[in-house]
Amino acid sequence: MKQLIRSLAITFCMAAFACCTVAAQTTSPAPKIAFINGYDFEDSKIGVTKLVNVLDKLEAEFKVKQNELTALQKKAEELEKEAKTLSGQAASRKYEEAEKMYNSLKQRAQSLQDEFQARRQKETSPIYTKMGTALVQWSKQNGYNVVVDVSKDQNGMFFIIDPAIVNITTANFIKYYNALP
Repeated sequence: MKQLIRSLAITFCMAAFACCTVAAQTTSPAPKIAFINGYDFEDSKIGVTKLVNVLDKLEAEFKVKQNELTALQKKAEELEKEAKTLSGQAASRKYEEAEKMYNSLKQRAQSLQDEFQARRQKETSPIYTKMGTALVQWSKQNGYNVVVDVSKDQNGMFFIIDPAIVNITTANFIKYYNALP
């Protein structure tokens, strides 16, 4: 009789544990995940039209300044070549002049890079903000719970088995965004 009570007690405890375990589990559906590639947003062929237009405009604007730096670099290289054909103080003066040009070139290049980055940030921020809002709307309309931008993966955390899915999903969002007013 003791053995029967013990068996019933163990069975009751196991049944109670099983019930608690089942009750603790939620039955939420598996998340639907969209993988996108943010680099495609800026692609001149398939990207977000407004963003690509702004980036093309900036590139054209800064191309003139970049060409000036390239011309300055060529001039400094010519001075250096000329200095190699000279000797004594004449060579030293040419090397000093070339060194000054290189230093100026380095400073101007950094200044141009900083200016470009600031302008890029100023010009593209409003577009990226609107894209973020549109991405949330698009995700909800298409039933996605999670959106992962694989272009932000700096550590190789995402293993995409079928890259075509990323391209299709990204293209679908870009098409959606480009159709917005």
